[in-house]
Order: sequence, then structure tokens, then C-alpha cells
Amino acid sequence: MDDLLDNNVPATGSSVGSDASLDRANDQEDIEAGGTEPDDKVKALQYCHPDYLQFSPKWKKYLDFYESEDIYRFLHKHGRETEPCYDSRVKRGYFYNYVASVVDLFVSYLYHAPITRPVPGKGVLSDVYKDADRRGTSYDLFIQQSATFAQVAGHTGILVDIPREPEGGFANEAERKAANHRPYLTRIQAEQITDWELDEDDNFEWVKILIARPQGRDWTVTADTDTENYLIWRKDGWEEWQIQEKKARLVGSGENPLGVVPLVIVRNDRLLSHAWFGASAVRDIVDINGAILNWSSLGDEEIFERCLNVLAMEGDQDAVPQTLSHHNVLAFQNCNTAPYYLTPGDTPLKLIGDWIERGKDEIYRLAKLGGSTGLLGVREATSGVAYAFEFNETNQSLSKKAESLEQAERDVHKLLSMWAEEEIEAESIRYPREFGVDDFLTELQVLLEGRTALTSKAARVELEKKVARKMFAKDPQELRQTIEEEIEAGDGAGPDIMSLNTVPSELLSGPGAGGLSSGADSAAVQ
Repeated sequence: MDDLLDNNVPATGSSVGSDASLDRANDQEDIEAGGTEPDDKVKALQYCHPDYLQFSPKWKKYLDFYESEDIYRFLHKHGRETEPCYDSRVKRGYFYNYVASVVDLFVSYLYHAPITRPVPGKGVLSDVYKDADRRGTSYDLFIQQSATFAQVAGHTGILVDIPREPEGGFANEAERKAANHRPYLTRIQAEQITDWELDEDDNFEWVKILIARPQGRDWTVTADTDTENYLIWRKDGWEEWQIQEKKARLVGSGENPLGVVPLVIVRNDRLLSHAWFGASAVRDIVDINGAILNWSSLGDEEIFERCLNVLAMEGDQDAVPQTLSHHNVLAFQNCNTAPYYLTPGDTPLKLIGDWIERGKDEIYRLAKLGGSTGLLGVREATSGVAYAFEFNETNQSLSKKAESLEQAERDVHKLLSMWAEEEIEAESIRYPREFGVDDFLTELQVLLEGRTALTSKAARVELEKKVARKMFAKDPQELRQTIEEEIEAGDGAGPDIMSLNTVPSELLSGPGAGGLSSGADSAAVQ
């Protein structure tokens, strides 16, 4: 309950293929879920939902690509390649990580400006915003990290919990604050949610989470890799179980006063075929990145082998066959030519390079990252208007992600409000819906013209608020809120722009066009 640690399930197997191969393996093999005996607590705890077993290998794969972890598992051996040659390629291997570039770019755009959230005041929000997980992580950073994992796997969880009170409770509120007893957040990776049941509204009836606990060991003791800990949350309570030496024991339990499972699912986007899973932002590009990994490795092998300068010359007919290397000579009989070095062809290397470029372009296309993000068409200079136009598709994709993250934050704030029994304006949370780099002067001109052309006060006010949000996007939330309140208090008409011009129009026309030409005229202006 108090401090859950993010847990990654170890990978199984030594070689991982494409998503299609993982799906094919699931179709060909019966998925063993276990836990068929209701009285066997160990089997029941280790039971994994069939949907989990079907999708979790992909979640692990996507996360490995993002973190460049165990990349050798995705490097395939060529059919005509010897084992020593393959081992040599693995040792020299490197990885162009486009998956991480795409995800990080998405998150940077989503949080390019401050998110509108409730003003914390002196309640529980103030503490949570400063330290969301009771480990010193600010709420803003915690949410950004959660959004990153949601982009990768498709979804991640945020458990909104509160520590257990000591026996007898707290004597007063000051003692409670001194003990830092308040709601906090814990990130739950997709791979940790191993089993669940939904009610008729597709809300969690209960959920089982595989967690990691501190072992309390010192440096003289080896790490325990066999013990498993499971946390089960129900609508009316919670239990924590531990499996050690093939035996399960209950290590903690309590009531859940909220009446709902306090687990919020943060999604990149909804997976339409599942009740609550999210769809990964990189599901269509991971295999292409894996192909680029293999093409790059084969290209590296081609370059590596070119470094062996093999001398060819006429030799004795009885010459002993030799192994090619840069230390010896390839001998031919009756060639009647001067000695020369073998020159390898460049066709395979050029083909590999072309396919890598095609794969890279396809990654950015599938990720909906156009030229305005700086990833495509960087060789072409574009105007501000063209820049914004090219960003339209990416903007729509980011807007969908922002809507999903906005809903997750609102759900988190509602649970915080329930735990703390404080009123929190969760509905005031608002993410931006526009992420393009528009020409601000153009937008300002639209505002000025709109004030005279629009007859609706509400339309004028919303137009001014839109421009103000872009102008003051990086300023403190209190200032932005004050600006919007002042805009709403006005009528949206703004000042008379022409009346602000105190310089006579004659000064703007210049000499020879009715401008000033004598000292008398100058005195008149003064």
C-alpha cells in the first residue's frame, strides 16, 4: 500500500519477431492461464487474464525498443550466416532508436505549454503537486512520465492511494501533516496489471497488480528473485499477498471507503477491440524500426568486410587453398594479369541504404509527423503559413492524445478529492488542443478584424482568449487565469486601435505626399 515500486516482468525467450509473429504464436498455441483450482492461492495469484497473455509480449517489446533494452533479441541471424559471424555482428551492433524519438517528440509537444489545473491552495493538491509519489517527484513530471509510458505500451495505470494510519490514528491534524499522511500516486505499468474483472459499465470490479517490495537486505545478502507480491483492489477493500517458497500468505488487508477501485488508466488512445486497453502510439512503427536495426547491421557487416584488402595475382597450380584475409593472397592460375586488389561491388550497400531511408520516412508518415515537426522535409524552407498547414494532421493526432490525458488527470483529481474529502475542481483541467506553430501576427490581425466584424460578444471574447493563451502560454497559471477573467469581464470589443495612434496621419505619408514641409507646420504639431 505505502510504496509500490514499478515492476517490469522479465522477457521470455531469446528471440522476438514481428507483431504478426507474436499474434501467430498466440493463435497456434493454447494460452495457459492457470489458477483453475479456487482453493489453490498460489495458482490463483499467478493466474493471468487471457487478454494479458495475448498483449503483454507486445507491451514488453515496445518498451524494450523505447529503452533500447535487450535489442539483440530483435537482431535476426541470416539463413546463410555462420554462428561466429552472427556473434560478431551482435558485438558490433548499434541501434537507430526512432521509437524513442517519436514518443519523446509527442510528449514534448503535448507539454510544450503549462496545463490548466486547479489552483492548489493549502489543501491536499498543494502537497501532491509538489511531491506526487512521496519520493520527491513533482506532479507535472509524474504526469509527463506517465504519458510517455502510455504512448509506448498504449496505456499505463496510476493508483491513487493513501497510507495506512497507525493504530489509534492521529491525535490531531498537525500530527497527520508531520507524518505526511495524505493521498499519493503510484505508476503501474501495463505489464503489472495481470488480472481483473469489470462490472456492467466496464469499470473495475477488482484488479490484481504484480508489485515489487523492498526486501530489507544489506550488501551481504543476495537479492531475492523468487518472491512475488500481489496487490488486489476491490470496490470494498484491498489485500496484499506474498508468494514465497511456493506458499501464499496474506500480508495485509483493509477496507476501501471509496466504493471504486482507485486505479486510473492513462491511455494514448482507446483500443477499440478491448474494454479498457490502450492502443500504442508506436505499434505501427516498431517492426519497421526493427527492420532498420537488421538492415543497419547487415550494412555494417558489408562495410566491415570491405576493409579486408585481398591481393589477387597469378600463382602456382599446386598452391594450397587459402582463407581470405588481409594477410594473404588469392592465387589464380594462368590469369596473365598484373597483381590487383579485389574491389567489392557497392550494389548491396546502396540497396540497404535506400531501404533504411524508405523505412525512416515511413516511420514518420505512420506516426503522423510531417515536415512542420522538423523530421520530414527539413531540406525545404517553408513559410509560417505553410508550416502550420503541414502540421494539421499531426495537430489532430496530438489533440486526441491531449483529450485522453486530460480525462485521466480529471479522474486522478476526483480520486484525490474522495480520499482527502476536499472539493477539487477536476473539470477545470484543460489541455491545449492546438500544437502548431502558427504565425502569431496573423492571429493578432484576425483578432483585430474580428472585433469589428463579429457582432457576438461571446465570439469576440473567445477569440481574444485564444490569442492570449498563445501569447502567455509559458507564464504562470495564476497570471493566465487572471487574464482570462479580465477578458470575460469585458465585452470583447477592446480599445479603439486607431485612437491609440497619437501621430497624425500626415507624418506617416512621407515627403511629397502631403507630409510636413515647414517649421510652421512642425510647430502646429507640437
